[in-house]
Amino acid sequence: MGKMKTRDWTARLAVAALLTVSVSVGLIGDSSARPSHADLAAAKAHLSDLTNQLELFIEQYDATKASLDHVQAQLRSTRAQATRDQQAANAARAALSARAVQAYEGTGSAVDALLGSGSLADFTERLQFLNSLAKQDSDAAIAAQVSRRKAIASSAELSNKVAQRQSLLRSLDTKKQQIVSGIAQQKALITHLEKVLAHPILVIPPPAPPVAPQPTGTNPPPPPPTTNPPPPPPSPTPSPSPTEPPPPPASGAAAAIAAAKSVLGVPYQWGGASPSQGFDCSGLTMWSWAHAGVSLPHYSAGQYAVIPHVSRADLQPGDLLFFFSPIHHVAMYLGNNMMIHAPHTGGVVQIEPVYWQLFVGAGRP
Repeated sequence: MGKMKTRDWTARLAVAALLTVSVSVGLIGDSSARPSHADLAAAKAHLSDLTNQLELFIEQYDATKASLDHVQAQLRSTRAQATRDQQAANAARAALSARAVQAYEGTGSAVDALLGSGSLADFTERLQFLNSLAKQDSDAAIAAQVSRRKAIASSAELSNKVAQRQSLLRSLDTKKQQIVSGIAQQKALITHLEKVLAHPILVIPPPAPPVAPQPTGTNPPPPPPTTNPPPPPPSPTPSPSPTEPPPPPASGAAAAIAAAKSVLGVPYQWGGASPSQGFDCSGLTMWSWAHAGVSLPHYSAGQYAVIPHVSRADLQPGDLLFFFSPIHHVAMYLGNNMMIHAPHTGGVVQIEPVYWQLFVGAGRP
């Protein structure tokens, strides 16, 4: 299923890339024809689609990275368990060997001890003692066998974890290359659009109609009276009604909001989750809520899955807002229909109105 999803996203990105290239070729292929506004609108639409595809890949990258971190933690645990099991097996085998040597070297003395019993009760006690030694030998052998089986099972589990890690690394590398390719295509298209928009459109006026000759000595006829009434004066723009202030955030939410605002202007970076590295959308919310003592996974869908959901009507500052279906963008609500987020490649951490038309759910860490 994972491979099918990866091929599906790869195909979608390839289609977006082909559309981008076709638009670019159409815009620059004929140097004598200037692109129309429809061409520019189509290019912007393709750019928006490419950005959306890129965000989907970034979400997959973050989800794969989170899964990889989990597997690596399991790998370390399994390795430690395998080491402990091997040490236990070695200790059990050493105890068994020592017991065998002791039994071999003490056979004559043990028999002498039984035969030298002075009474039946003494004989019984000595026999029970020798049986106890034999049971210890048996217990040591069983312990060695159990520990060895544990070591074998741990080794098999370890090999499985290593294979999973290697598979995730290959998948991660593939997604990384797809993201890098998408970023390059996006930047190229943005550069071309900026160049086109930087030059004004030259409108050549149509030629003036020829003037009919006037008879000599006559004045030209006066222009016809204007029948259109003058336009009415513009109506005054009503002043906007004051918005109701949002409720004060809880202490944890306040810490998260303060952390997010402290990195306003930090560049977007896919896979980023620190001020020095940059942020992607889920990296910003994860890093911000960590300042309030809340641990979140580093991908949008994962964050939505692990926190309690709230309705739009019950939103409070600090709540997380999720966008698109499947979910691949997250922001932090500030109140008054405003949010703070890391928007996309080429952007920075910023505050702007909530994308209500793309909103699909919310949650409260």
